[in-house]
Amino acid sequence: MTKFNKGYGLGSPLQGIFPSPIIANRAPLATDHNYRLGQIWLHSGTNIFYGLADVTAGSATWSVMASGTTDLETLTGDSGGAIIPVSSNITLTGGTNITTAGTAGTITANLDDAIALATSVTSPRYLATAGGDMNIIAPTGQDVLIKTGDNAAANKISITDSDDVEVAVLDSDGKLNCLSINATAIGDLTPSTGQFTTISASNTDLVINSAPVMSTKANTGGVPTGATGDENLMVLQGGEILEQHILGAGQTIIAPVMEADGLLISLDLTDDEGAEYSWGVLGNNKHTYTIGTSEAFYCEFQLKLADVTGCDPVYIGFRKQEAYQADYTTYTDFALIGVEETQNSALTTIATNLNAAGATYTNTTDAWADGETHRVGVYVSAAGVVTFTIDGVAPTATATFTFDNGDVVMPCIYGLHGTTTPGKWHLIEAKVGLQ
Repeated sequence: MTKFNKGYGLGSPLQGIFPSPIIANRAPLATDHNYRLGQIWLHSGTNIFYGLADVTAGSATWSVMASGTTDLETLTGDSGGAIIPVSSNITLTGGTNITTAGTAGTITANLDDAIALATSVTSPRYLATAGGDMNIIAPTGQDVLIKTGDNAAANKISITDSDDVEVAVLDSDGKLNCLSINATAIGDLTPSTGQFTTISASNTDLVINSAPVMSTKANTGGVPTGATGDENLMVLQGGEILEQHILGAGQTIIAPVMEADGLLISLDLTDDEGAEYSWGVLGNNKHTYTIGTSEAFYCEFQLKLADVTGCDPVYIGFRKQEAYQADYTTYTDFALIGVEETQNSALTTIATNLNAAGATYTNTTDAWADGETHRVGVYVSAAGVVTFTIDGVAPTATATFTFDNGDVVMPCIYGLHGTTTPGKWHLIEAKVGLQ
Protein backbone atom coordinates (compact mmCIF):
# COMPACT_ATOMS: atom_id res chain seq x y z
CA MET A 1 0.00 0.00 0.00
CA THR A 2 1.32 3.41 -0.89
CA LYS A 3 1.65 5.76 2.07
CA PHE A 4 0.67 9.42 2.15
CA ASN A 5 3.34 11.84 1.08
CA LYS A 6 4.69 14.05 3.87
CA GLY A 7 5.27 17.76 3.92
CA TYR A 8 6.41 20.36 6.42
CA GLY A 9 3.85 22.86 7.66
CA LEU A 10 2.67 25.01 10.52
CA GLY A 11 1.44 23.36 13.69
CA SER A 12 3.12 20.05 12.90
CA PRO A 13 6.54 19.34 11.55
CA LEU A 14 5.21 16.72 9.13
CA GLN A 15 1.73 16.63 7.60
CA GLY A 16 0.02 13.93 5.40
CA ILE A 17 -0.68 15.07 1.82
CA PHE A 18 -3.34 13.20 -0.25
CA PRO A 19 -1.92 12.12 -3.64
CA SER A 20 -2.70 14.34 -6.62
CA PRO A 21 -5.08 12.91 -9.28
CA ILE A 22 -3.45 10.71 -11.89
CA ILE A 23 -4.03 12.07 -15.39
CA ALA A 24 -3.55 9.51 -18.20
CA ASN A 25 -4.89 8.91 -21.69
CA ARG A 26 -6.32 5.53 -20.68
CA ALA A 27 -8.62 4.02 -18.15
CA PRO A 28 -7.12 2.38 -15.03
CA LEU A 29 -6.62 -1.38 -15.02
CA ALA A 30 -6.82 -4.04 -12.35
CA THR A 31 -3.03 -4.10 -12.34
CA ASP A 32 -2.95 -0.44 -11.32
CA HIS A 33 -3.04 -1.38 -7.61
CA ASN A 34 -0.06 0.42 -6.07
CA TYR A 35 -2.15 3.38 -4.94
CA ARG A 36 -3.98 4.30 -1.78
CA LEU A 37 -7.72 3.69 -1.63
CA GLY A 38 -9.53 6.80 -2.80
CA GLN A 39 -6.93 7.61 -5.46
CA ILE A 40 -8.50 9.61 -8.33
CA TRP A 41 -7.70 8.75 -11.95
CA LEU A 42 -8.76 10.96 -14.90
CA HIS A 43 -8.94 9.40 -18.33
CA SER A 44 -8.12 12.49 -20.37
CA GLY A 45 -9.30 10.92 -23.63
CA THR A 46 -12.89 10.43 -22.44
CA ASN A 47 -13.04 12.90 -19.51
CA ILE A 48 -14.17 10.10 -17.20
CA PHE A 49 -13.07 10.10 -13.52
CA TYR A 50 -12.36 6.83 -11.70
CA GLY A 51 -11.80 6.21 -8.00
CA LEU A 52 -9.82 3.31 -6.48
CA ALA A 53 -12.43 1.48 -4.43
CA ASP A 54 -10.68 -1.77 -3.48
CA VAL A 55 -7.46 -3.74 -3.77
CA THR A 56 -7.72 -7.44 -3.10
CA ALA A 57 -4.99 -9.98 -3.79
CA GLY A 58 -3.15 -7.49 -5.92
CA SER A 59 -6.18 -6.69 -8.13
CA ALA A 60 -7.56 -3.15 -8.16
CA THR A 61 -11.22 -2.19 -8.50
CA TRP A 62 -11.74 1.22 -10.06
CA SER A 63 -15.24 2.71 -10.01
CA VAL A 64 -16.53 5.34 -12.40
CA MET A 65 -17.06 8.57 -10.48
CA ALA A 66 -18.34 10.91 -13.22
CA SER A 67 -18.42 11.23 -16.98
CA GLY A 68 -18.19 14.12 -19.34
CA THR A 69 -20.44 12.38 -21.89
CA THR A 70 -23.35 11.06 -19.85
CA ASP A 71 -25.17 11.87 -16.65
CA LEU A 72 -26.69 8.40 -16.31
CA GLU A 73 -24.99 5.04 -16.27
CA THR A 74 -27.44 2.62 -14.69
CA LEU A 75 -30.92 2.62 -13.23
CA THR A 76 -32.54 -0.16 -11.30
CA GLY A 77 -36.33 -0.12 -11.36
CA ASP A 78 -38.68 -1.43 -8.73
CA SER A 79 -39.17 -4.55 -10.89
CA GLY A 80 -38.30 -5.87 -14.29
CA GLY A 81 -34.50 -5.67 -14.10
CA ALA A 82 -31.90 -3.03 -14.87
CA ILE A 83 -32.17 -0.18 -17.38
CA ILE A 84 -28.75 0.37 -18.94
CA PRO A 85 -28.04 3.08 -21.53
CA VAL A 86 -25.29 2.04 -23.95
CA SER A 87 -24.14 4.20 -26.88
CA SER A 88 -27.23 6.43 -26.74
CA ASN A 89 -29.54 3.39 -26.63
CA ILE A 90 -31.67 2.17 -23.77
CA THR A 91 -32.10 -1.53 -23.17
CA LEU A 92 -35.13 -2.49 -21.13
CA THR A 93 -34.97 -5.95 -19.67
CA GLY A 94 -37.88 -7.91 -18.31
CA GLY A 95 -41.52 -6.99 -17.98
CA THR A 96 -44.57 -8.08 -19.98
CA ASN A 97 -44.99 -5.50 -22.66
CA ILE A 98 -41.53 -4.17 -23.53
CA THR A 99 -39.00 -6.90 -24.09
CA THR A 100 -36.59 -5.91 -26.84
CA ALA A 101 -33.52 -3.70 -27.16
CA GLY A 102 -33.47 -0.64 -29.38
CA THR A 103 -30.78 0.40 -31.85
CA ALA A 104 -29.63 3.71 -33.27
CA GLY A 105 -31.10 5.79 -30.47
CA THR A 106 -34.54 4.18 -30.51
CA ILE A 107 -36.60 1.95 -28.26
CA THR A 108 -38.21 -1.08 -29.87
CA ALA A 109 -41.10 -2.66 -27.98
CA ASN A 110 -43.25 -5.73 -28.48
CA LEU A 111 -46.92 -4.79 -28.29
CA ASP A 112 -49.27 -7.13 -26.49
CA ASP A 113 -53.00 -6.95 -25.77
CA ALA A 114 -52.55 -4.26 -23.12
CA ILE A 115 -50.42 -1.75 -25.05
CA ALA A 116 -51.57 1.57 -26.52
CA LEU A 117 -49.00 4.02 -27.93
CA ALA A 118 -49.83 7.60 -28.95
CA THR A 119 -53.26 8.94 -29.74
CA SER A 120 -52.58 11.78 -32.14
CA VAL A 121 -53.52 11.44 -35.80
CA THR A 122 -50.13 12.94 -36.63
CA SER A 123 -48.30 9.88 -35.34
CA PRO A 124 -48.95 6.14 -35.54
CA ARG A 125 -51.47 4.72 -33.12
CA TYR A 126 -51.55 1.04 -32.32
CA LEU A 127 -54.37 -0.22 -30.13
CA ALA A 128 -55.03 -3.88 -29.40
CA THR A 129 -57.33 -5.33 -26.82
CA ALA A 130 -57.67 -8.95 -25.92
CA GLY A 131 -59.67 -10.70 -28.61
CA GLY A 132 -60.79 -7.35 -30.00
CA ASP A 133 -60.22 -5.11 -32.98
CA MET A 134 -57.00 -3.43 -34.07
CA ASN A 135 -57.32 0.21 -35.14
CA ILE A 136 -54.55 2.13 -36.86
CA ILE A 137 -54.27 5.81 -37.65
CA ALA A 138 -51.20 6.35 -39.80
CA PRO A 139 -49.64 9.61 -40.99
CA THR A 140 -49.87 10.36 -44.68
CA GLY A 141 -47.15 8.61 -46.64
CA GLN A 142 -46.40 6.02 -43.97
CA ASP A 143 -46.52 2.28 -44.69
CA VAL A 144 -48.37 0.04 -42.26
CA LEU A 145 -47.77 -3.69 -41.91
CA ILE A 146 -50.14 -5.74 -39.80
CA LYS A 147 -49.75 -9.38 -38.88
CA THR A 148 -52.69 -10.83 -37.03
CA GLY A 149 -53.22 -14.07 -35.22
CA ASP A 150 -55.86 -16.73 -35.59
CA ASN A 151 -58.51 -14.80 -33.67
CA ALA A 152 -61.16 -13.83 -36.22
CA ALA A 153 -62.02 -10.61 -34.41
CA ALA A 154 -58.39 -9.50 -34.48
CA ASN A 155 -58.40 -9.77 -38.27
CA LYS A 156 -60.81 -6.84 -38.57
CA ILE A 157 -58.75 -3.84 -39.68
CA SER A 158 -59.69 -0.17 -39.95
CA ILE A 159 -57.37 2.26 -41.74
CA THR A 160 -57.88 6.02 -41.91
CA ASP A 161 -56.09 8.72 -43.91
CA SER A 162 -53.09 6.77 -45.14
CA ASP A 163 -51.43 7.57 -48.41
CA ASP A 164 -49.59 4.32 -49.20
CA VAL A 165 -50.78 1.42 -47.11
CA GLU A 166 -49.84 -2.21 -47.45
CA VAL A 167 -51.60 -4.74 -45.26
CA ALA A 168 -50.57 -8.38 -45.04
CA VAL A 169 -52.76 -10.76 -43.06
CA LEU A 170 -51.84 -14.31 -42.13
CA ASP A 171 -54.53 -16.92 -41.65
CA SER A 172 -54.33 -19.19 -38.62
CA ASP A 173 -52.84 -21.89 -40.87
CA GLY A 174 -50.11 -19.53 -42.06
CA LYS A 175 -51.57 -18.88 -45.52
CA LEU A 176 -51.20 -15.33 -46.74
CA ASN A 177 -54.11 -13.18 -47.82
CA CYS A 178 -52.68 -9.92 -49.08
CA LEU A 179 -54.21 -6.50 -49.61
CA SER A 180 -52.32 -3.54 -51.09
CA ILE A 181 -53.93 -0.11 -51.36
CA ASN A 182 -52.82 3.26 -52.68
CA ALA A 183 -55.34 5.88 -51.60
CA THR A 184 -55.73 9.00 -49.51
CA ALA A 185 -58.96 7.98 -47.81
CA ILE A 186 -59.45 4.26 -47.41
CA GLY A 187 -62.27 3.85 -44.90
CA ASP A 188 -63.08 0.56 -43.24
CA LEU A 189 -61.94 -2.81 -44.50
CA THR A 190 -64.19 -5.21 -42.63
CA PRO A 191 -64.15 -8.80 -43.90
CA SER A 192 -67.24 -10.68 -42.79
CA THR A 193 -65.30 -13.80 -41.85
CA GLY A 194 -62.24 -12.20 -40.29
CA GLN A 195 -60.10 -12.83 -43.37
CA PHE A 196 -59.39 -10.89 -46.53
CA THR A 197 -61.01 -12.97 -49.20
CA THR A 198 -61.78 -10.25 -51.70
CA ILE A 199 -58.24 -10.56 -52.92
CA SER A 200 -56.89 -14.07 -53.18
CA ALA A 201 -53.69 -15.57 -54.50
CA SER A 202 -55.86 -18.11 -56.39
CA ASN A 203 -57.73 -15.44 -58.37
CA THR A 204 -57.08 -15.00 -62.09
CA ASP A 205 -56.58 -11.48 -63.44
CA LEU A 206 -55.19 -11.50 -66.98
CA VAL A 207 -54.83 -8.77 -69.56
CA ILE A 208 -53.80 -11.13 -72.32
CA ASN A 209 -50.71 -10.05 -74.21
CA SER A 210 -49.24 -13.25 -75.65
CA ALA A 211 -50.32 -16.41 -77.45
CA PRO A 212 -50.57 -19.63 -75.44
CA VAL A 213 -48.38 -22.70 -75.67
CA MET A 214 -50.62 -25.56 -76.85
CA SER A 215 -50.60 -29.34 -76.41
CA THR A 216 -53.10 -32.16 -76.44
CA LYS A 217 -54.76 -33.06 -73.15
CA ALA A 218 -54.44 -36.76 -73.99
CA ASN A 219 -52.11 -38.83 -71.82
CA THR A 220 -50.04 -39.64 -74.92
CA GLY A 221 -48.89 -36.03 -75.06
CA GLY A 222 -48.05 -34.18 -78.22
CA VAL A 223 -49.40 -31.42 -80.43
CA PRO A 224 -52.99 -30.16 -80.12
CA THR A 225 -55.64 -31.80 -82.28
CA GLY A 226 -58.84 -30.45 -83.82
CA ALA A 227 -61.23 -33.37 -84.22
CA THR A 228 -64.74 -33.18 -82.79
CA GLY A 229 -64.65 -33.44 -79.00
CA ASP A 230 -60.84 -33.24 -78.75
CA GLU A 231 -59.45 -31.49 -75.70
CA ASN A 232 -56.28 -29.42 -75.65
CA LEU A 233 -54.32 -27.51 -73.03
CA MET A 234 -53.48 -23.81 -73.35
CA VAL A 235 -50.67 -22.45 -71.18
CA LEU A 236 -51.13 -18.69 -70.98
CA GLN A 237 -48.88 -16.00 -69.51
CA GLY A 238 -48.08 -16.41 -65.84
CA GLY A 239 -48.57 -20.18 -66.08
CA GLU A 240 -52.38 -19.94 -66.29
CA ILE A 241 -53.68 -23.16 -67.88
CA LEU A 242 -57.01 -23.39 -69.72
CA GLU A 243 -58.65 -26.30 -71.48
CA GLN A 244 -60.02 -26.11 -75.04
CA HIS A 245 -62.85 -28.43 -76.06
CA ILE A 246 -63.38 -28.65 -79.84
CA LEU A 247 -66.99 -28.15 -80.98
CA GLY A 248 -68.60 -28.98 -84.31
CA ALA A 249 -67.26 -31.05 -87.19
CA GLY A 250 -63.61 -30.37 -86.35
CA GLN A 251 -61.12 -27.57 -86.67
CA THR A 252 -58.35 -26.79 -89.12
CA ILE A 253 -57.23 -23.82 -87.04
CA ILE A 254 -56.58 -25.10 -83.51
CA ALA A 255 -54.30 -22.71 -81.66
CA PRO A 256 -55.43 -19.21 -80.62
CA VAL A 257 -53.00 -16.56 -81.76
CA MET A 258 -52.29 -13.04 -80.53
CA GLU A 259 -53.50 -10.16 -82.69
CA ALA A 260 -53.74 -6.42 -82.20
CA ASP A 261 -57.33 -6.75 -80.93
CA GLY A 262 -56.53 -9.49 -78.43
CA LEU A 263 -56.26 -13.29 -78.33
CA LEU A 264 -58.05 -14.75 -81.39
CA ILE A 265 -60.08 -17.68 -80.01
CA SER A 266 -62.65 -18.12 -82.82
CA LEU A 267 -60.62 -20.78 -84.74
CA ASP A 268 -62.28 -21.78 -88.08
CA LEU A 269 -64.89 -19.27 -89.19
CA THR A 270 -67.30 -22.05 -90.12
CA ASP A 271 -70.95 -22.57 -89.32
CA ASP A 272 -71.55 -24.80 -86.26
CA GLU A 273 -67.86 -24.94 -85.38
CA GLY A 274 -66.12 -23.43 -82.37
CA ALA A 275 -64.78 -24.30 -78.94
CA GLU A 276 -65.46 -24.15 -75.23
CA TYR A 277 -62.74 -22.80 -72.94
CA SER A 278 -62.54 -23.46 -69.21
CA TRP A 279 -60.16 -24.28 -66.36
CA GLY A 280 -61.22 -27.93 -66.41
CA VAL A 281 -64.22 -30.08 -65.47
CA LEU A 282 -62.83 -31.89 -62.43
CA GLY A 283 -63.54 -31.11 -58.81
CA ASN A 284 -59.89 -30.31 -58.12
CA ASN A 285 -59.45 -28.02 -61.11
CA LYS A 286 -58.92 -24.32 -60.54
CA HIS A 287 -62.02 -22.12 -60.20
CA THR A 288 -64.55 -24.70 -59.09
CA TYR A 289 -67.03 -23.37 -56.53
CA THR A 290 -69.63 -25.05 -54.34
CA ILE A 291 -72.82 -23.13 -53.64
CA GLY A 292 -73.36 -22.77 -49.90
CA THR A 293 -69.73 -23.64 -49.11
CA SER A 294 -67.60 -21.30 -51.22
CA GLU A 295 -67.59 -17.59 -50.58
CA ALA A 296 -69.03 -15.25 -53.22
CA PHE A 297 -67.25 -15.57 -56.59
CA TYR A 298 -67.39 -14.07 -60.06
CA CYS A 299 -66.09 -14.08 -63.62
CA GLU A 300 -65.61 -11.20 -66.06
CA PHE A 301 -64.42 -11.48 -69.64
CA GLN A 302 -63.74 -8.68 -72.08
CA LEU A 303 -64.53 -9.72 -75.66
CA LYS A 304 -64.48 -8.08 -79.08
CA LEU A 305 -66.92 -9.66 -81.54
CA ALA A 306 -66.44 -8.78 -85.20
CA ASP A 307 -69.92 -9.92 -86.32
CA VAL A 308 -72.54 -10.56 -83.65
CA THR A 309 -75.04 -11.94 -86.17
CA GLY A 310 -72.59 -14.79 -86.74
CA CYS A 311 -72.43 -15.79 -83.06
CA ASP A 312 -74.55 -18.87 -82.39
CA PRO A 313 -73.81 -18.23 -79.51
CA VAL A 314 -70.83 -16.64 -77.74
CA TYR A 315 -71.52 -16.85 -73.99
CA ILE A 316 -69.50 -16.48 -70.80
CA GLY A 317 -70.53 -17.41 -67.28
CA PHE A 318 -70.91 -20.36 -64.91
CA ARG A 319 -72.28 -23.82 -65.59
CA LYS A 320 -72.69 -27.00 -63.58
CA GLN A 321 -69.47 -28.97 -63.33
CA GLU A 322 -69.94 -31.89 -65.68
CA ALA A 323 -68.33 -33.41 -68.76
CA TYR A 324 -68.08 -31.24 -71.87
CA GLN A 325 -71.20 -31.22 -74.04
CA ALA A 326 -71.51 -30.42 -77.75
CA ASP A 327 -74.56 -28.22 -77.09
CA TYR A 328 -74.48 -25.85 -74.09
CA THR A 329 -78.25 -26.24 -73.60
CA THR A 330 -77.71 -29.83 -72.44
CA TYR A 331 -75.81 -28.68 -69.35
CA THR A 332 -78.22 -29.12 -66.46
CA ASP A 333 -77.52 -25.75 -64.80
CA PHE A 334 -76.00 -22.56 -66.15
CA ALA A 335 -76.05 -18.77 -65.93
CA LEU A 336 -74.55 -17.22 -69.06
CA ILE A 337 -74.43 -13.82 -70.77
CA GLY A 338 -73.36 -12.91 -74.29
CA VAL A 339 -74.74 -12.90 -77.82
CA GLU A 340 -76.85 -15.50 -79.66
CA GLU A 341 -78.03 -14.87 -83.22
CA THR A 342 -81.18 -16.98 -82.89
CA GLN A 343 -82.34 -14.98 -79.86
CA ASN A 344 -81.67 -11.25 -80.18
CA SER A 345 -79.42 -10.25 -83.03
CA ALA A 346 -77.07 -7.41 -82.00
CA LEU A 347 -78.48 -7.40 -78.45
CA THR A 348 -76.91 -8.90 -75.32
CA THR A 349 -78.74 -12.00 -74.10
CA ILE A 350 -78.84 -13.85 -70.77
CA ALA A 351 -79.31 -17.63 -70.86
CA THR A 352 -80.15 -19.67 -67.75
CA ASN A 353 -81.10 -23.25 -66.93
CA LEU A 354 -81.94 -24.78 -63.55
CA ASN A 355 -82.06 -28.52 -62.97
CA ALA A 356 -82.35 -29.34 -66.70
CA ALA A 357 -85.69 -27.53 -66.95
CA GLY A 358 -84.63 -26.03 -70.28
CA ALA A 359 -82.90 -22.85 -71.36
CA THR A 360 -84.57 -19.56 -70.48
CA TYR A 361 -83.52 -16.43 -72.37
CA THR A 362 -83.68 -12.78 -71.27
CA ASN A 363 -83.26 -9.95 -73.76
CA THR A 364 -81.29 -7.27 -71.90
CA THR A 365 -82.16 -4.74 -74.66
CA ASP A 366 -78.53 -3.60 -74.43
CA ALA A 367 -76.86 -3.40 -77.83
CA TRP A 368 -73.74 -5.28 -78.87
CA ALA A 369 -72.97 -4.04 -82.35
CA ASP A 370 -70.53 -5.57 -84.83
CA GLY A 371 -66.91 -4.84 -83.90
CA GLU A 372 -67.74 -3.61 -80.40
CA THR A 373 -65.84 -4.59 -77.25
CA HIS A 374 -67.72 -5.24 -74.02
CA ARG A 375 -66.89 -6.58 -70.57
CA VAL A 376 -69.56 -9.01 -69.41
CA GLY A 377 -69.66 -10.53 -65.95
CA VAL A 378 -71.51 -13.05 -63.83
CA TYR A 379 -71.39 -12.61 -60.03
CA VAL A 380 -72.58 -15.37 -57.69
CA SER A 381 -73.21 -14.89 -53.97
CA ALA A 382 -72.31 -17.52 -51.38
CA ALA A 383 -75.99 -18.53 -51.43
CA GLY A 384 -75.98 -18.96 -55.22
CA VAL A 385 -77.81 -15.75 -56.18
CA VAL A 386 -76.60 -14.60 -59.62
CA THR A 387 -76.07 -11.01 -60.78
CA PHE A 388 -75.17 -10.12 -64.36
CA THR A 389 -73.17 -7.08 -65.51
CA ILE A 390 -72.36 -5.37 -68.81
CA ASP A 391 -69.38 -3.03 -68.70
CA GLY A 392 -69.57 -2.97 -64.92
CA VAL A 393 -73.26 -2.11 -64.55
CA ALA A 394 -76.49 -4.07 -64.41
CA PRO A 395 -78.21 -4.80 -67.75
CA THR A 396 -81.22 -2.69 -68.65
CA ALA A 397 -83.32 -5.83 -68.33
CA THR A 398 -81.93 -8.73 -66.34
CA ALA A 399 -82.77 -12.24 -65.19
CA THR A 400 -83.42 -13.57 -61.69
CA PHE A 401 -81.57 -16.82 -61.10
CA THR A 402 -80.19 -18.81 -58.16
CA PHE A 403 -78.07 -21.97 -58.26
CA ASP A 404 -79.14 -24.74 -55.90
CA ASN A 405 -77.30 -25.20 -52.63
CA GLY A 406 -74.58 -27.79 -53.08
CA ASP A 407 -74.21 -27.26 -56.84
CA VAL A 408 -70.59 -27.29 -58.01
CA VAL A 409 -70.10 -24.78 -60.81
CA MET A 410 -67.25 -23.64 -63.03
CA PRO A 411 -66.58 -20.65 -65.33
CA CYS A 412 -66.49 -21.10 -69.10
CA ILE A 413 -66.46 -19.40 -72.49
CA TYR A 414 -68.69 -21.17 -75.01
CA GLY A 415 -68.52 -20.14 -78.66
CA LEU A 416 -70.11 -21.52 -81.81
CA HIS A 417 -70.32 -19.87 -85.23
CA GLY A 418 -73.63 -19.28 -87.00
CA THR A 419 -74.62 -19.44 -90.63
CA THR A 420 -74.54 -15.66 -91.09
CA THR A 421 -71.09 -14.20 -91.78
CA PRO A 422 -69.10 -15.76 -88.93
CA GLY A 423 -66.57 -13.28 -87.56
CA LYS A 424 -63.57 -13.20 -85.28
CA TRP A 425 -63.81 -13.42 -81.48
CA HIS A 426 -61.01 -11.75 -79.53
CA LEU A 427 -60.47 -12.36 -75.81
CA ILE A 428 -58.85 -9.29 -74.25
CA GLU A 429 -59.12 -9.78 -70.51
CA ALA A 430 -60.15 -12.52 -68.06
CA LYS A 431 -60.94 -12.11 -64.36
CA VAL A 432 -62.14 -15.07 -62.29
CA GLY A 433 -62.13 -15.80 -58.57
CA LEU A 434 -63.54 -14.80 -55.21
CA GLN A 435 -65.31 -11.47 -55.04
